[in-house]
Amino acid sequence: MHQYLPDREAIAAALVARYHERIEAQMDAIIDRVEVGAVDDPVREVIGRIAQIYTEERSVRLVRAMGAVAADGGRAHKARMVDKLRELMVRCGMPGTDMAVVRIVFASADAVMHEAFAGDEPDATLLAELETMLRAYLDQR
Repeated sequence: MHQYLPDREAIAAALVARYHERIEAQMDAIIDRVEVGAVDDPVREVIGRIAQIYTEERSVRLVRAMGAVAADGGRAHKARMVDKLRELMVRCGMPGTDMAVVRIVFASADAVMHEAFAGDEPDATLLAELETMLRAYLDQR
């Protein structure tokens, strides 16, 4: 990869962009599966699929943690993810699909996911609590 990109920052940006694309593609796949009734538990499905990517892409998480990538790319990714999450929630008939609720759900899940994968091994307890927290919040809407 280095032979095609001018410097380490460009390599880091390319790795993170690919990582973001992979996560966004998983959200699209889940949304498509909801359309055909193949998703029984959207909360578990999203957390499980994103957790799998986090597990497989440890090096990219380290690059992101070092702050080697411009923040604007991260903001654009988060905005796309919020839009995808809202679409998923609407298609699942979930309550609370106004943008403030969707942004809270995304920001909370994003923060807990990052914390759950901050160590050498994923923290399964945090991931389970994230599912519980999201269900409780969405159920009260």
